[in-house]
Amino acid sequence: MAGHDELVDLYIRWGGALIHDSQMHLQELEETQEFPKKPKKTKKTKKPKLTLRMVQSTFHMPMETASETLGISHRQLRDVCRLHGIERWPKRKLDCLDTMATVLTNMVEQVAVSANRDAIMADPNTAIDPYLFRMYTCGKKSLHRQKMKG
Repeated sequence: MAGHDELVDLYIRWGGALIHDSQMHLQELEETQEFPKKPKKTKKTKKPKLTLRMVQSTFHMPMETASETLGISHRQLRDVCRLHGIERWPKRKLDCLDTMATVLTNMVEQVAVSANRDAIMADPNTAIDPYLFRMYTCGKKSLHRQKMKG
């Protein structure tokens, strides 16, 4: 028979998996050499604690670059965006507005573009102003026609 210290050692080593009748169970273990398996540990994923302001500071970057800058994975950044109610990464909208600002020559239109850009930076779910988008496409078409004429 095994001593009390051996029972305690086995009990600790195998995560408390021994049955109430310890002496009999220990004898069975010694005969069969089959020890109970350790319980599996579940992996806990670390949830990043990023504020909306921290995420907003990277809106102008591609999502992969932004996730590297923030020190988290691409998937974690998507999860953080969902927590803050951001449906899509706003970089393409911002790029479109930057291009609009260069194409549009009227100062009033450029002010409207910058106001729309600020609105998207504050709330990424904001759509591009349809009037500005129409002006932008008309401006691009006229520039294209001028290039084609010579």
